[in-house]
Amino acid sequence: MTPGALLRGFFALLIAGAAAWAVAANGDPELQLADGDAAARRRYEPLVFPMILPLLCLLLAVILLLRAGADMAGRLLGTFFILFLEIGLYDALLLPALPLLRRRIRARGCAALWLLPNFLYVTWNAALLPDRPSLVLPVPRQIFPVLLLVWGVGFAAVLLWRICGHLRFRRQLLRGAVPVTDPDTLSRWEAAQLAVGLKKPKLRLVRAPAAASPLSVGLFRPGVRAVLPDRTYTPEELELIFLHELVHIRRGDCWTKFFLTFCIAMCWFNPLLWLAMRRCAEDLELACDELVLDGADDVRRRRYAELLLRTAGDGRGFTTCLSASASALRYRLQAVLRPVSRRTGGVVAGALVFLLLLGAGHVSLAYKETDGPVLPDLREPGQTLHLYYQKSVGGASFYNCTDPAALLGYIESRELYTLTRLYSDSGDDGKSLTLTWSAPEGTVGLTLRTHSLSWTPLYDTDRGRIWYFFSEPTDWAYVESLLTRETDGA
Repeated sequence: MTPGALLRGFFALLIAGAAAWAVAANGDPELQLADGDAAARRRYEPLVFPMILPLLCLLLAVILLLRAGADMAGRLLGTFFILFLEIGLYDALLLPALPLLRRRIRARGCAALWLLPNFLYVTWNAALLPDRPSLVLPVPRQIFPVLLLVWGVGFAAVLLWRICGHLRFRRQLLRGAVPVTDPDTLSRWEAAQLAVGLKKPKLRLVRAPAAASPLSVGLFRPGVRAVLPDRTYTPEELELIFLHELVHIRRGDCWTKFFLTFCIAMCWFNPLLWLAMRRCAEDLELACDELVLDGADDVRRRRYAELLLRTAGDGRGFTTCLSASASALRYRLQAVLRPVSRRTGGVVAGALVFLLLLGAGHVSLAYKETDGPVLPDLREPGQTLHLYYQKSVGGASFYNCTDPAALLGYIESRELYTLTRLYSDSGDDGKSLTLTWSAPEGTVGLTLRTHSLSWTPLYDTDRGRIWYFFSEPTDWAYVESLLTRETDGA
């Protein structure tokens, strides 16, 4: 195992451990109560801010697009394609396991599992990727801009469709809405806000004739509205409704739905993500029910179940609804009326994060290069190659080449690909051959490895190193036949 793999495993284990502890602490009522009221209120906070990955994707897109060019377009397409391929594979594993997980771990743990792909942003660092990809998907370079255009149009269309649908639903919902002015209702509303840890209970409560069910709508805190339909509720029902919607607001469940929408838009051609959004919405409701009913007696649970049955939901857009899905009602009623002891899901979350991080980067997009690195012209007067060969980790020496033309011909004949993600490619065998020579602009360096080649204009520090990937490994037996040892390396 290479030092890079060990370092990658260490960081993956560290992040996985932190995620496991966070899920366990968030889902263990006894631990929260033991830590005091402040810690107990923190259970209403989101485990992971759902917008970490979307915001970083937006930042990366802006940076790459400012550096316009075919390479940047390819890098953008490759990074996003592989990122959401990994999310799609994660969802493909999570979806069939979900029924079993719902029986074994708490609803809060299940809901947290959908947010774990947010941790994938750490794999954008080449040091946290494998040395090289295990599978390379070659794409002709000429069609890269076309693919980027098709993907971009699909992304924009899906995202705008979902956003416009949310705004249209919000406008229809709040048309004719009026603020609630009943003192008793407002008193209960403020008490519920304090109960979920809001120090300044200023969230707005309105009554809307267009609402079919109690719900909350809005992403940004100043625009968030808790909406009651135009019907009468008992004080006990109001308390349950308020807690339900405030738990959604505190945990950022509307943002979680936007995160899933963003994933769908980025990978609109993957039907698994469309199914995953529906399952995630169900788990958000189950987790909310669980939090509202923590420590509740049978009478309170029956009253809550009756409230669910009498509520017809409409949860379009980035909204949370007391009863948003008839298909999930059976699960919710069973969890409400017959609660069973379940684990927090911390171990499951930690294991999934560990596998998610270790599995990232093993697939990469690449396009075949027609023009490789510029090699030296040995016909130029005084042109010589300087060779530094490393046969294993820690052992390297300077070498002479018995047939420079044959060595350069072999390098030139290799089939080269440009990867759309950066890899360290330290190599699992430790072998590398470094060549340096003089060009009109200055000194140039080229390093041949088992699975890659890097070309570096040493005279231009701003340009940096250019990496190429081999479709077939280097034939070191042939390369070594062209070398003779000169002196031991210092």
